[in-house]
Amino acid sequence: MTLGGILARNDFPGVGIALLDPGANSTISLPFSGVVSTVNSLRSPGDVIALDNNVVLMATYKLRNTIIGLGLAYAGTTNDSTIPSDSTAYTSEGSASQLGFNLGIISDISQNIKLDIAGTLLMPSASFITSSSGDRETKASQTYIGVTARAFWKVNPNLRFVPIFTFLTVSGTIDSGITSTGSSDFPSLTSFAFGGGLNYKIGDFLLAGGVVFSSNSMTIAATSGVPELSNSATLFPIWNLGAEWQLLDWLYGRIGYIAITGSAKTQYPATETSVSEFVATFFGPSQRGATLGVGFRFGDFSMDAMVNEDVLRQGFNIVGGGGSTFFLITTSYALP
Repeated sequence: MTLGGILARNDFPGVGIALLDPGANSTISLPFSGVVSTVNSLRSPGDVIALDNNVVLMATYKLRNTIIGLGLAYAGTTNDSTIPSDSTAYTSEGSASQLGFNLGIISDISQNIKLDIAGTLLMPSASFITSSSGDRETKASQTYIGVTARAFWKVNPNLRFVPIFTFLTVSGTIDSGITSTGSSDFPSLTSFAFGGGLNYKIGDFLLAGGVVFSSNSMTIAATSGVPELSNSATLFPIWNLGAEWQLLDWLYGRIGYIAITGSAKTQYPATETSVSEFVATFFGPSQRGATLGVGFRFGDFSMDAMVNEDVLRQGFNIVGGGGSTFFLITTSYALP
């Protein structure tokens, strides 16, 4: 059995239960709002404090040829105030929270094929209310449900073929509060991706690469005077290439590259019953997709760091400059 934990900040670039308020972190390729920004846009900026310091606990258990993994994550903020007066004190209560669960299974289904399946559930929410007469609570909540599946097919001792499939669905509700009654729906999102890649390892050198197709669609429900809007983004091809090699007994080097070609469809209301539609090609990522990384191994202790992409363009400014050298660092220690 293995136990672990992560303290993830709100700029964590990954996915899964460590990611906070995903709509606010621009992890979705379509315009999508987070719960905190939604409540603050209906009230005042800063009424609800953005989520940070996400505590993630993980555990794995091996049972013969199968490994089962569980994860639990939670983050929360509060912003309460009390202002005394001659009559009744004025109070306000703002809060945000996110609860996340995941479950994963890795199993050898045959001598040459290993299957990896994981499910994720994220539930971010935010609310704000005051003691003012007639004030109603403003609140927003979302539910993210994701599934990822991949297989590792051992073609020969050095080569593995890796097909992958992912699915994500997002829904939620908004209650504007104040003097309003009733609720409305958050934009709903459906996303899926599939592709394949190859892992080639010889000695201490690993080369991995592949291509992925991704489709994302978002529906914005109709409101009074505004028709239903449908936005979508198709990304193909998404090229990924990476390499890792052992430089010293205790030092590993990594390099990666990603390139994306996509097409986005965006709709805007033209009249109460018609929409204007725009379709455009785009490319990504904006920083041109090159990444560097290093890994350190000292007995049971390990540390991995991903170099900030801007470092590749800063030249000598990396010495004493204002930019961050690393944007993601993880450490671990294997207890005896």
